[in-house]
Amino acid sequence: MKSIVTKKNIIEQLLQPFDQNNSPGLALGIIQKEAFVFKKCLGLANLEDQVPITSQTVFDVGSMAKQFTAACVALLIEQGEVLLEDGIEQFFPQMPDYGHSIKLKHLIYHTSGLQDYLELAYLKGLDDYAHYDADFALQLIFSQPILNFIPGSEERYSNTNYLLLGQIVQLVSGQSLRQFAADNIFTPLGMHQTFFQDNANELVPHRAIGYAISPADQVEKFVSGSSVVGDGGLCTSLDDLLKWDHNFYHNQLGEKKANFNDLLLTPGILNDGTRFDYGFGLLLGNYKGVFAVRHGGAFAGYCAEMIRFPQEQLSIVCLANRSALAPWTLVEQVANILFDFEQNTDTKTSIHPSPNSFEPLKNIPKTLLEQYIGYYDLGAASPLEIIQKEEKLLLKYGAEDELTILPKTPQVFLETNYDIEIQFVNFQPDKKPFLVFKTAQQEIIAAKIPAPNQVFSDLTTYTGDYYCASLKVVYCLFMKDNALYLSIDFGKPMSLHFSEADFAETILGILRFFRDSQQQVTGFWLNAERTDHLEFIKLP
Repeated sequence: MKSIVTKKNIIEQLLQPFDQNNSPGLALGIIQKEAFVFKKCLGLANLEDQVPITSQTVFDVGSMAKQFTAACVALLIEQGEVLLEDGIEQFFPQMPDYGHSIKLKHLIYHTSGLQDYLELAYLKGLDDYAHYDADFALQLIFSQPILNFIPGSEERYSNTNYLLLGQIVQLVSGQSLRQFAADNIFTPLGMHQTFFQDNANELVPHRAIGYAISPADQVEKFVSGSSVVGDGGLCTSLDDLLKWDHNFYHNQLGEKKANFNDLLLTPGILNDGTRFDYGFGLLLGNYKGVFAVRHGGAFAGYCAEMIRFPQEQLSIVCLANRSALAPWTLVEQVANILFDFEQNTDTKTSIHPSPNSFEPLKNIPKTLLEQYIGYYDLGAASPLEIIQKEEKLLLKYGAEDELTILPKTPQVFLETNYDIEIQFVNFQPDKKPFLVFKTAQQEIIAAKIPAPNQVFSDLTTYTGDYYCASLKVVYCLFMKDNALYLSIDFGKPMSLHFSEADFAETILGILRFFRDSQQQVTGFWLNAERTDHLEFIKLP
């Protein structure tokens, strides 16, 4: 690895697209041998008051908080207060009997099988702006009668695990997670801008506001009402994370043992002996052959990533207050520059440019746009669909939200929030038309195909109201414009896409309908990304 000084200009060029007036931004730092060798702060912490981002600006770092919660647990282990083999039922008497013991280690390593409370809240119909606290989250978690899987049999990331770890710290120590972390981590390390925010209404000096992009391509303030900490809820600054990085090499916590961090880097082990690359709130592994320790986070308009290369004593940190900025990609791009890694399709630029970074082409012939409308085979369960609304083309995949694509040329269209490029090819007589779907991670050629056939006869058999007792919520399925839609407690409609009878995809997850002996639909099971086996019964 060459000197960072020689790479400074290249890194400056990489960050140049973020140097925009009146825009949210980022704070990025490169730490080598326990000191900043590069630090760049771009954009505004507060658009309304035009406050610039600095290295002391405070950001919510989302799931990056998990390593600090895990460090609190590690300190309790060092004190002999808890053991990794302790069953958690002793801390949570309200927990259902799942037929299997869930141990402290299962929470640390995401092997508990517990369903993700954030996803449960979403499936209950709560949006990201909803106000809720730990008591609400615990009630939601322990209302679920079954687990996703037997504890220790597999690893599946769940925010519930670290919420519960934060609660265990409180129950064992007699202090809130916020106070325990302050007394045992942040104050000893001089991290005076870092804390767990367990009051959503609290005023935080020097805090950046989180921003998101609306469907109308407008920047909007994102204010979360969550007071839950442990899985997230950590506020910190770029300068404070330098002090945290220093402790990795010279531990000053607890009994100040040199091997304290060895526990934090201990990988998980499944019941069958399989090891996997997750430690105490940290992802472990190699980045292009170099051992790396990392974790990121995204919540309420904020996003963050910190990657450490211990053998080189090198860390790269990026904190941002724009939800679509993708700092995990940015720190990898910086690493590619520093290590002279080849820039390939897996690591190419993914800057998520502003909608104003190019001027959409106007006056494209209507007949050409009409040719692009239709279905395209991605080689996946659902085809990609191009639709047209109000003279604009939109991208639609299965039950996902519709995304507007804007013309850069008559053949190339861009979706600027998620950095998607669509290139239409061979739309001429006697040619087989297809499109090229490009993102930072992949490039797929998708042939245009006829509309998929429906393998079921009557969508109306699925209509009705369905109740989930564990969520205490009603899903309404109804027909509109010859299509089936779902709404939660009669809220915003979401489309259903059927790939086969009794099997539907939605933006929420997968619905598998079940029937009685007379073949009447009586309910469905909902499986989401981090939550399985939610039972909905059709109401009379």
